[in-house]
Amino acid sequence: MAPSALLLAFFALFGFVSTQSEWRVPDPPQNVRTQTTDSTITLWWDPPDSSEEILVRGYTISYGVGTPSRKIVIEGVDTNAFTIEFLKPNTTYVFAVTAYNEAEDEDSVKVLLTATTALPRRRQSSERLFYLSAPLHVRANAVAPSEVEVRWKDPNEGIEAENAVQRNIYVVQYGVLHTEKYERLTSESRRVRITNLEPGTEYEVAVKTIVPNGGESAWSIREIVATPRFGDDEIGGGNGITEICRFETPSICAFESEASAPLQFRRVLSGADAPLAPNGQIGGHYLAVETTTLPYDDYGRLYSRPLDFSVSRYSCLRLLLFVRGDSVGRLLVGTLEKSRPLAERRILFVGALQDQPKTAWHPFALSIGARHAPFKVVIEVKKSSSRDHFWLGVDDVSVESGVCEADSSRDPAMVGNFTGYGQWRAGGGIWKASKIF
Repeated sequence: MAPSALLLAFFALFGFVSTQSEWRVPDPPQNVRTQTTDSTITLWWDPPDSSEEILVRGYTISYGVGTPSRKIVIEGVDTNAFTIEFLKPNTTYVFAVTAYNEAEDEDSVKVLLTATTALPRRRQSSERLFYLSAPLHVRANAVAPSEVEVRWKDPNEGIEAENAVQRNIYVVQYGVLHTEKYERLTSESRRVRITNLEPGTEYEVAVKTIVPNGGESAWSIREIVATPRFGDDEIGGGNGITEICRFETPSICAFESEASAPLQFRRVLSGADAPLAPNGQIGGHYLAVETTTLPYDDYGRLYSRPLDFSVSRYSCLRLLLFVRGDSVGRLLVGTLEKSRPLAERRILFVGALQDQPKTAWHPFALSIGARHAPFKVVIEVKKSSSRDHFWLGVDDVSVESGVCEADSSRDPAMVGNFTGYGQWRAGGGIWKASKIF
């Protein structure tokens, strides 16, 4: 080859390499797909479209049941398949796939997907398969400091009728909230009573159906219930959570976004384009509000329906908030008596979004005190200047009789009782409140 041809080839190769850079994280992998057996799941993907401009050093695969908790790092842009072994049969796994390089944030946006391993071969060949729906309308009510009654509806009526000789069995799973330690009981009835619970403790409950041939449904949407403390009646403690909303139904629990506000709270399905729900699963719902590029779209305001806690000496407002990392603006939470003007609302908390914990769901507890008339909960997020922007998620809003004590919260390390001004610091997060005038 002539020297001039070699020189041209060198510059062509050098020019291609030099066009790749790491000034930002890569785009996500494309066309992610799966193939399953009863114990393995294989994932394939294509490199990002921009891989010739933005350097890709490899990929990560996170996976798990319910939430992608285990992580695998794969080196090389051209490695585009991986098989995960030793999985449980007939189990749905959640995956998050990213491309990475050495830019500041390293990982691309996650590609979220699910895949279900097959039934064991012996069950596939010898038993009829049913596609079961999870139990619906699960309701858990505390009936005593150490007892909770759970009820639900089974949408699989037709399947039970076909197997009239044997009835469906229900598995009830329960445990202290956020501990991930569960106990189970079985029942042929659609109502059970769980006993020997700890007073003054929040529990999560879920139910699934098992039909006579062994087929199982998915777990129901979890229900959260708080057992009352001994002697709660003396301080207006009532029976734990009195009003709670998780926004899993289109009615959004009678919460309304102010129609005249330029920014509207909307019901969001968690997944690839939005943060996961607080339980870490794809498919949950919550409310979110986001700024636009228009300078006069400066606030959004959310109202609950009127709540009557006039018989309680103390009340506590709890909610979960998700603030995206680049959010700047002001958050305000308060109450407004029914039929009173907004100017007369009672402010429980006000603080800057940029000072709050970011990119994860964090619990929030606010002491309401005594209320002698029905009131609405008001959640407002607003720009402090035209340059501000924010994204705020709201979920699991509840009002309960009793005081906001740390050991009855969703996370004992993360509770703040704000009655005027102050600052709460706890492991993993800091909620900062500004002085209220």
